[in-house]
Amino acid sequence: MVGVVLLAVALRAAYLFEIKDMGFWRVALGDAAIYVHRATGIASGDWAGPADFVHAPLYAYVMALPRMVGLTELVWVRVMQMAMSAASLALLMVVTRRLFGSRAGVIAGVLYAVLPSAIYFDGLIEKSSLAVLLTMGVIACAINAQGENVQGLNQKIRGGGAWDWARWLVAGALLGLLVLTRQNALALLPLVIVGVAVSRSQTQRAQSTDQKGSAAMPRLLAVGAVLIGFALAVSPWVARNKMVTDEFVLSTPNMGQNFWMGNDPRSTGTYMSFQRGKVNPEHEQAEWVKEAEAATGHPMSAKEVSDWYFARGMKFVREQP
Repeated sequence: MVGVVLLAVALRAAYLFEIKDMGFWRVALGDAAIYVHRATGIASGDWAGPADFVHAPLYAYVMALPRMVGLTELVWVRVMQMAMSAASLALLMVVTRRLFGSRAGVIAGVLYAVLPSAIYFDGLIEKSSLAVLLTMGVIACAINAQGENVQGLNQKIRGGGAWDWARWLVAGALLGLLVLTRQNALALLPLVIVGVAVSRSQTQRAQSTDQKGSAAMPRLLAVGAVLIGFALAVSPWVARNKMVTDEFVLSTPNMGQNFWMGNDPRSTGTYMSFQRGKVNPEHEQAEWVKEAEAATGHPMSAKEVSDWYFARGMKFVREQP
């Protein structure tokens, strides 16, 4: 594992050295410019941010960490992302080895170490490195929590132990942080809950009658641990949204815009802007708001704008199935 991680770090360091003279090395473009602006504000003490900040929030707070200690150059964000990628690789090897054996773990690690897209995104001011790390964290916690029960059957039944529930709690918390990094990860929450219930059910069926007790209770406790962890992770941002926008929003209110972008008569399956020259994030949200308010004839909050576009997308889905 150490050798594969060193290979990954060496390749990413070489890539960063190769691109250091390119224009986007010091100047953030597109979404990166918005994240740099927010990270700067957070490092300066503006923890809540503006009401019209509709990007997934967590990456901006992670970006602010080096700035809080005086490391304002973007290279430090890239170095931090390189470390995230190394941690993701290690978790990938651990999980793959656990599921498919040592050889598969090494192969998976080498493939990720040399994967061009992974190297590329680690060099961008972009949230993919953080999202991959959190995803691997969720998987690793879930696999370990489930494996604790399976292994315990061979020696001593440990299902329901405090350490087992702590793993599910951490898995739920990491999933909550993943939603704050990529909002569409919310679709994974019911899948994780189903996975918890299925693994618990298999464990209970494997136990002897005198050890079984209540078959439903361990499953309910595990699901509860996931939900509690998830709630603990997202609740600070929900409170922030209530304080800043006076609305309850789980992450950031832009689901409707993205849903309409994919369910629109003009949809192509890729990003779509309203007007040529208005693609940059500085103009993007303003254009969404402008069209929604023009259609409704009154000012709208960010959540109302998102809800309006979602309803518009659903109308198109119903009319053009």
